[in-house]
Amino acid sequence: MSLQIYILGSLWHEERHPYDIKKRILENTSNTVSITDGNLYYNFDALHKKGYLDKVETVQSEGHPDKSNYAITESGREALKDMIYKSFKNPKDIRSLLAPLFFVRLVDISRIQFMLTEAIAQKEQELQEMTARTASWQPVNIEAGYEECYEFLIRYGRSGRTHELDNLKDLLGVISRMQEDRSDRQ
Repeated sequence: MSLQIYILGSLWHEERHPYDIKKRILENTSNTVSITDGNLYYNFDALHKKGYLDKVETVQSEGHPDKSNYAITESGREALKDMIYKSFKNPKDIRSLLAPLFFVRLVDISRIQFMLTEAIAQKEQELQEMTARTASWQPVNIEAGYEECYEFLIRYGRSGRTHELDNLKDLLGVISRMQEDRSDRQ
């Protein structure tokens, strides 16, 4: 879904060729993501079949394959908004929010704030439950000498969840400042 969000969002204001979008993704992510041409064109085709994209122009040049530009449709705009909201409703992790973040200004930011607040509360509850479960944990039937490995796994799990929670809180601050900026401009 992330690539589809990026494709639809990139077409929000102007028509583009798939390669232009790939180039833009790579530039905006400092080449930290990899996108194969096959995956890119597969997603364009899937979005086109759903009616979210229209081919608006096909340029033919001798010795080169046809080059089609695409535009987002009205149903594509609605689908993009739904995809962004779905991403923030129950985020798997911060990484799953990277593509939607590029286009969060296209949706109701106060709704995104609410969703992030709920996600933070859920993650806090999960962390509390994990901490309670593991506070008095005693290894059972563990081969001698492996207790420290299991203790490490518990610390690792706890620190990962804590880190993810801190990132969600940081992101909520970013989104809140975006909302303030939007309010100041109106």
